[in-house]
Amino acid sequence: MAKENLEEHFVGRVAQKAIIIRGGAVLAVLNHNGKKWGLPGGRLHKGELPVDGLKREVREEIGVEITVEEVVCVELFSNPEAPHVSIGYTATFLEHEPVLTLAKDEIAEITWVPLSEIDSFPFYGDCRNMIRAAKERL
Repeated sequence: MAKENLEEHFVGRVAQKAIIIRGGAVLAVLNHNGKKWGLPGGRLHKGELPVDGLKREVREEIGVEITVEEVVCVELFSNPEAPHVSIGYTATFLEHEPVLTLAKDEIAEITWVPLSEIDSFPFYGDCRNMIRAAKERL
């Protein structure tokens, strides 16, 4: 017998973001639209595990390897294209003093934002929420 109320599954985009905190500051990236700042990371590819996708995106965007730690925040929001889920992970650099190399086609700038300034810094809302969640675990 067929179900009358068929369940619908989520169909949308999934992005992973790395919350990298060092010396009381979080690493922020600005893409070329220059509107607001975000966190390193990006969308998950089909068939890719979220942690692997996050490592790939960080390597592509800022040229470093990371260790992905724990999920601290999940944000769901809608945009004109599709529903969107953002997963915020705490992460650390594999190297003690990595050289950050920006992907010129994706990232315009990077900066370290003191945790005391995250509420006044022009972050995207989901990224600000992720940083707050990570900060609470320190």
